[in-house]
Amino acid sequence: MSGYAVDISEMRARLESQCEAVVRHLLPNGAKVGTEWAVGDIHGAAPRKRGGGSLKVELSASGKRGLWSDFATGESGDIIDLWRLSKGLTIAETIKEVKAYLGIQDAPVGRPSGRRREYRKPELKPYAVKAEGAPLAYLVDERGLSPETVDAYRVGSRGRQIILPFFTPAGEPALVKYRSIDRDENGKARTAPLHGGMAPILFGWQAIPEDAREVVITEGEIDAMSWGEIGIPALSVPFGGGGGNKQQWIDLEWDNLDRFETIYLSMDADDAGEEALEALVDRLGKERCRIIRLPAKDANEALTDEGLGPEIMRMAYDEAESFTPEELISARDVERDVVNRFFGEVPDPGYRMALPSLGELVFRPGDMTVWQGATGAGKSQVLGHSLLQCMQDGGRVLIASLEMRPSRVVERMVRQASGTGTPTQQIVSNCFSFFDDRLWLFNVVGKSGINELIPVFEYARRRCGVDVFVVDSLMRIDGVGPEDFTAQENAVFELVGFAVQKNVHVHLVAHSRKRDTNEMLGNEDIKGTSEIGSQAANIVGVMRDKQLEQMQWLAAEEIRSGIRDEDEEYHQLISRPTVTIACTKQRNGDWEGSVKAFFDVSSYQYREHHRDRPHAIPQVSPHHLKQEITMPYDDVLTATS
Repeated sequence: MSGYAVDISEMRARLESQCEAVVRHLLPNGAKVGTEWAVGDIHGAAPRKRGGGSLKVELSASGKRGLWSDFATGESGDIIDLWRLSKGLTIAETIKEVKAYLGIQDAPVGRPSGRRREYRKPELKPYAVKAEGAPLAYLVDERGLSPETVDAYRVGSRGRQIILPFFTPAGEPALVKYRSIDRDENGKARTAPLHGGMAPILFGWQAIPEDAREVVITEGEIDAMSWGEIGIPALSVPFGGGGGNKQQWIDLEWDNLDRFETIYLSMDADDAGEEALEALVDRLGKERCRIIRLPAKDANEALTDEGLGPEIMRMAYDEAESFTPEELISARDVERDVVNRFFGEVPDPGYRMALPSLGELVFRPGDMTVWQGATGAGKSQVLGHSLLQCMQDGGRVLIASLEMRPSRVVERMVRQASGTGTPTQQIVSNCFSFFDDRLWLFNVVGKSGINELIPVFEYARRRCGVDVFVVDSLMRIDGVGPEDFTAQENAVFELVGFAVQKNVHVHLVAHSRKRDTNEMLGNEDIKGTSEIGSQAANIVGVMRDKQLEQMQWLAAEEIRSGIRDEDEEYHQLISRPTVTIACTKQRNGDWEGSVKAFFDVSSYQYREHHRDRPHAIPQVSPHHLKQEITMPYDDVLTATS
């Protein structure tokens, strides 16, 4: 049995559905007595007499199935706890074993082949001491934390700095930050990593009990300790509020969060906090997220405010918001979008093409774009070039190229990203640094059903934060035949539904009907059911004049062989573009039109002017440390000369 993002609640339900078989597996020395399984203790000791034993597990189909109690020790729990304690495992080890027992295989969406990201491990020895002196006094007197809570989170000190260590659930140090107890000229305390290049993980695993099934995630380390102060397990994001790369920690912590049935989000009451909430709920899943609304800026302010305190915090925790159906909104919910449309306060959300003249064509979240063109017209290549611009603008992309091996897809994009067909080894390495956390591939060539694609897409959305998906092409989807309009409609509806539900953009490559003319492609030229074009928000057509290309190639050969000179007629010939890219539908935009382009055979790039030089995409280093890994243009010239 395979699964996608199966959480601990579903694992428990599956174990409970076969409760007797599970307890016989875990505690074989016990015996069934009425509706209970009786055994000597949590370690499975045989009872002294038949039917005896202090530990009882409920087997009946009641709401208590799988619950257990040991009347000798006072311990109790559910069937997950029973598995963990009976085998002496950590919760992470327990989840791994339970998944194997149930046959659950979370299908991972791998990174592109290449170098894996490595993080620097911090040296904790100088700081692995208890907080003392002025930092401890600050945390206790000004922040309302007890020394016991400070110890539980293993906070240290160095001079007038608080040392905040980030440990993995296994206890390995991954990140260290410091926080000065002194304020700067703006009244803010300075907080920063002690060293760059460390793993962005959650703060506070060292204080989370093994049996915790609920956790609060906060915007700051002291806020996490504030929840811990009142007995509620809490973690903190590493780099504060906001969306996008601020929440890249999810990639590293995904498996570690499997253990929690409910995740409470306690962000700051400001714009950055609201942006973080939106990003986290989208990635972690609304079904297990709850929003805590405190009558204060943050948890620590609530803890230390005389008019609030622990009682109000617990009340806010108990009354945390769950999510109403997405389909029900008020007009106020769209007010900001409408105001932005009228007054242009922010740019239209979405990604744009690399060609400047197509800048008004926007690939918006919640939409699907259909790319059409004849076989060999280059629609996949134009799309690939535009995806580089998308990634440069912060997008994360998953390409399901059912017609081409992933290695070939990435090779082509390396050409386009570097601006050369013969890159140096360093340039290739820089390209893969650019692709890190930006590009994923669906590793299937040939036929794949829509019911196989969508679950992997959903996993990639939640696990990897992918927000742009490519299906190349429609007719490669298993069960979708050229004349099977019903299957085509079903596949298109599934893709559009996924785009809307997950607020992502889907690019679908389709073929055009055969024509005897070189006229501009229209929306009705998409091969297959009319629903393909009807359901698309954007339709982009790619046309290629192969006859003109041949004439230009022959003329260039004549120049190289000395048969003809570079006269005016030759320059007029090579200055004629061979590719037309046309937007014939943009449902949520006001612009439709076309642009002529030149295709560079070496770099696979598309440019608006034949004299434009190939260019390399700027690179951003891992961890977003504001330093650039560049692909110098001199390297490109050297590689192509």
